[in-house]
Amino acid sequence: LTGVSSAKRRNVKMLTLDGIYPSKENIMAGKYPALYRPLYLFTKGEPKGLAKQFIDFALSAQGQAVISKAGTVNLKEGKALWNKYRIGMGF
Repeated sequence: LTGVSSAKRRNVKMLTLDGIYPSKENIMAGKYPALYRPLYLFTKGEPKGLAKQFIDFALSAQGQAVISKAGTVNLKEGKALWNKYRIGMGF
């Protein structure tokens, strides 16, 4: 398994599931609850240097726009989506 935006960049053929294509729109609509997974950024200890700069950028409005433009669920969208899946899946 890979993320939808990652598959698109690698020209991986994405198959439909029950006739539904794995698009960001379908993921946001909750049609792919088992395939949604949040992205985690980990560092050993407090982030410093380039790691901190990257995380700060990824969390900024500009970084979130880049993430969304790539066809990936951004942080704000992901929070709402995760709550929907968590409740729907009984977590």
